[in-house]
Amino acid sequence: MKKKILIVEDDDNILNLLNIILSEDYETKLARNGKEALDCLNDFYPDLIILDIMMEVMDGITALQKIKENENTKSIKVVMLSAKCQKSDMIVAKEYGAVDFITKPFDPVQLKEMVKDLILK
Repeated sequence: MKKKILIVEDDDNILNLLNIILSEDYETKLARNGKEALDCLNDFYPDLIILDIMMEVMDGITALQKIKENENTKSIKVVMLSAKCQKSDMIVAKEYGAVDFITKPFDPVQLKEMVKDLILK
């Protein structure tokens, strides 16, 4: 059985790229904002969430906070994804429980290795 990844990204090009990179090895589900991600978690329990920070409707930090506050989802590993690579963003994401941080643009090979390492932990 394939491990599951929820990919949350508001840019369709990046969302599709991530899906192409990861769907070969994992069962993926896609969401376009934090609210959609939280809704997905009602019937899809992923091993990992890749979560963009800057999105409309609900941003990634707010979604991360809600995921980690919920008893049913708090143990899911979350990797933050952002074009903003400021140290303050990384610190906030880690404080709320993110396990890692990916900056855009990203190297697909490195991304696959990071995901593999996190899912196997």
